[in-house]
Amino acid sequence: MPEYHHTKPEHTIEHDRQALGEVIDWISAHDSTLNKIELREKIQNGTLSLSSIEESLAHIPVDTLQMDETGERARILAFAHIQNNAQMRGIIAHLARHNFNTRDDISQNDLKKVVRQFPHPWKLTPDIERLLLIVKKANGSEKRAQYARAVHDLLTILYQKQYTYWSSVKHALRPIQNELTATTKEDDFIQPISEMDANIILSKTNIHADARNGKRLTVEELRDKQLEPAWRVPMDMLQVPVSHLFTLDEDRLAVIGYTHETSGFVARAFYKSGSGAVWRLLPGYAEMEGKINWFDKGYGEESIGLPFSAQKALDSIEKKGSLINLSGDPEDLFVRTTRKRSRFTLEGEPIGTYFEEVQQKALRLPGMFYKTEWDDDYVPPEQMVFTDKKAKPNFARVNDHWETSNPVYGEVSMEVFASHDGKYQYLFCRDGEGSAWVGGVELVITRMTQVGLFRHWVFGGYLTTPAYEYSEQAGSYANLDKQRGNYVDQFTNYLSRIPVIQEYLSSGRKRWAKLYPFTHAKTFEELFLILHKRTGIQGSQKWYPATEMIDLIKNVQTKKYNLDTVTKTDQLRETVKKLLDSSS
Repeated sequence: MPEYHHTKPEHTIEHDRQALGEVIDWISAHDSTLNKIELREKIQNGTLSLSSIEESLAHIPVDTLQMDETGERARILAFAHIQNNAQMRGIIAHLARHNFNTRDDISQNDLKKVVRQFPHPWKLTPDIERLLLIVKKANGSEKRAQYARAVHDLLTILYQKQYTYWSSVKHALRPIQNELTATTKEDDFIQPISEMDANIILSKTNIHADARNGKRLTVEELRDKQLEPAWRVPMDMLQVPVSHLFTLDEDRLAVIGYTHETSGFVARAFYKSGSGAVWRLLPGYAEMEGKINWFDKGYGEESIGLPFSAQKALDSIEKKGSLINLSGDPEDLFVRTTRKRSRFTLEGEPIGTYFEEVQQKALRLPGMFYKTEWDDDYVPPEQMVFTDKKAKPNFARVNDHWETSNPVYGEVSMEVFASHDGKYQYLFCRDGEGSAWVGGVELVITRMTQVGLFRHWVFGGYLTTPAYEYSEQAGSYANLDKQRGNYVDQFTNYLSRIPVIQEYLSSGRKRWAKLYPFTHAKTFEELFLILHKRTGIQGSQKWYPATEMIDLIKNVQTKKYNLDTVTKTDQLRETVKKLLDSSS
């Protein structure tokens, strides 16, 4: 099999498409199951994705994958090769048993389990990447390179032409996908923690918390509940261990973080806000008549928001499905990581590392975002402008972006922008209905504390009003016609009229249209996801929020509406027609 390394004196995407076409030609000459004509068309119109190649390669028969006598004989031969290589044995043990140290005990049943669980080579990529990260951390880059070569040899043995072709296509396709998309790779910034490292961290973990109902949280309880360190997430310049995620009441996500202190680590509780869709520290709690009724907000909600780097990492862990179901009362365990306070009296008033480490007085943005002593309600949205234009977010450049979800908003896109003077960072959030809000503001230069928060924090005032607010906090701008549980819409009558949010949406819609073209959708599910990421589409006469356009397209699918009701903008109608034709 030739290797396709293309030296490009002047890089162009057309050159990369030509190189990919050469690989397709080579594979087609060796295997008639590949639809070369269809794939060449996709190369030329820029809609080819690795997943579409994988759909074609999945039809190539592989003996080791068969669950009959032919497959059994092929696996016997494959196992003979694997037995003679310690690294391959370790990889099989990791995939089949999740225990690398049992590599000398593996059998043909383990090999059969692997090919059943991972019927194609691309299915096991995340597990292989996690193993290579563990090897690199424990033994360095040279040992990782040795294991990477063993992975290549093992996958060639197990998946034969499927792997050989897929590997070549992936290599040739990568430059095109890098240019057509601007996505980030989650594994670049979150790292799995080995069982050995998790045990070391737990052995050095302290718990600074009050007992509840006479019961204190212990390290042994965290271990028994499978809440030992599982991932490392970036918090400024630190890598902080966290557990698998778990759920509290109302499907609210939570996680145990193991933050650094002089003598080792401290177990702390982080949770995902319902109204803001951002992750926060729990510095304390209150209860009434034996029931937890309040999560302490510290000096203010924005003082307990985790760094944006940690927000992205925890959201990525959520997308990976790293979620466990806790037995018993998860909320009880959650609050036993912290101190009990009274919500209405001075009893149990601020004690603990959070109140010692985080600055009590907030910094304020230069702008008209704050209530005066004469204001009875929210600051009028049209008046909320920056008094120093250098402090405004620079929407010409996205510093970071990722996707998340939340029970209140559904799918949410997050984008980070620096201010023009580089002093602040802003986290902008938007949902599939086109609502947008500022999830938080960070100082670029400040100190990280022992609790996983920045020492100095920015109070955004009414600029950081969430798109859905608790009913009792919503004020006169609340849109009572649009409520979700305990939350009421604040975007329609308030946030949509704030100048900087209008500017964000205006600049973003052009950017999202380029980043998420409709023509990339191969199914209606993918098309609906693209609509959510774009927040909607501008028709000839009005703006269609994503949810409204999706409902319209679903009615076209059921023939309740004609195709002509779908706008032609950005080839949406043409894309819907192609998807309808392909499904008929």
